[in-house]
Amino acid sequence: MKENFTATQKEVVARKMGYNGPMHMFDEFLMSTPAEAKKYSLISSKVAEKMAKGGDVTGYAKGGQVVANKMKASQIITEHAKKYGLDPRLELSAIQQLGELGDLVLLQENNTVVILRKLQPYIVEFYSYSSDSPEKLAVSMLSLMNKIRDGEVKAMYGFFKEGGSSVVTLLKKIGVDVTASDVPLYDWKALV
Repeated sequence: MKENFTATQKEVVARKMGYNGPMHMFDEFLMSTPAEAKKYSLISSKVAEKMAKGGDVTGYAKGGQVVANKMKASQIITEHAKKYGLDPRLELSAIQQLGELGDLVLLQENNTVVILRKLQPYIVEFYSYSSDSPEKLAVSMLSLMNKIRDGEVKAMYGFFKEGGSSVVTLLKKIGVDVTASDVPLYDWKALV
């Protein structure tokens, strides 16, 4: 078992394997089926390896299928960076460096990517990148927020850079409580 996985990461792998039961019973399920336990170990090792390298793990998204017209996370981040006049290589490098600090989770819905970095238990730093249309972005963000809530995140902190203010506006529109940050390093705080 990968004890360093968050609840969200563990559920993503479980669902990829086809497990549809309650997550509080997943460990018991694995103990009762050695073949599935071995499969979980192999999949979770691959995911951990890719995340450690800053790689794209979107193939393990909830539902387990990658849509043909869905872009890779690195492509979305590249397009987003170009849109805001940033060097895509530097942006991808910065994300990789965040990954090396540990506890980084990448979630993707359609052509929107959210990166969460654990700051404390239940508290994360939030980054988003998107090449979705405004309408599709709202749908994507709503789905991503549901996944974040399922992962037991209680609060997120973020910045008003490269579209950050529009993300805050969108989060508010989909019912997320966003306020000024109570931590000087960040611009905003969202209670999930």
